[in-house]
Amino acid sequence: NLKSAVVAKGMKSIGHEAFSECKNLETIELPKGLTSIGTSAFCLCGKLKSIELPKSISYLGMEAFGKCESLKSVILPEGLDCVNRGLFSGCYGLEEVSIPESAKTIESYAFLRCRSLKAVELPEELEAIKYGAFYECSSLKEIIVPKTCKSIESMAFYMCNSLEKVQVPKDCEIGEMAFPEYVWVVRD
Repeated sequence: NLKSAVVAKGMKSIGHEAFSECKNLETIELPKGLTSIGTSAFCLCGKLKSIELPKSISYLGMEAFGKCESLKSVILPEGLDCVNRGLFSGCYGLEEVSIPESAKTIESYAFLRCRSLKAVELPEELEAIKYGAFYECSSLKEIIVPKTCKSIESMAFYMCNSLEKVQVPKDCEIGEMAFPEYVWVVRD
């Protein structure tokens, strides 16, 4: 029945599955100085609408916000070097996300089935987009992959049915079925 929570000042980390399956959790207040959120920490918090991540966070565990279906927007803090595996998988209501410039990798299934995600600006220093990272983000219309990106793995943007145009660096390796077959891929 937990609807809101305040994590105590001075806490440096939130453990694995700490708030997992708190189905009625709508708000959470995180303290400044928090550095990590563990695997599946907020997974299946279906009513969580928003979360303000402190700038001090340097690690977000796998599926930390998986299946938070009501989550609308998130600003990931600068300092994260990757968007972890399944971080927002199944966040059907997620419309916008700000990925920090420090992120070098978007791991597998990071945004799996984020069906409301319309746009995402990829960081300028991004090096890799892993398998299925944006699989079935069916509202995503356009992607510009930065020149630093070396690989886009298989299925990375597959089933992104609204995707019309993708701009990819000419020396970037593209895996099988990385994009739907009808998508116009421009190499520059």
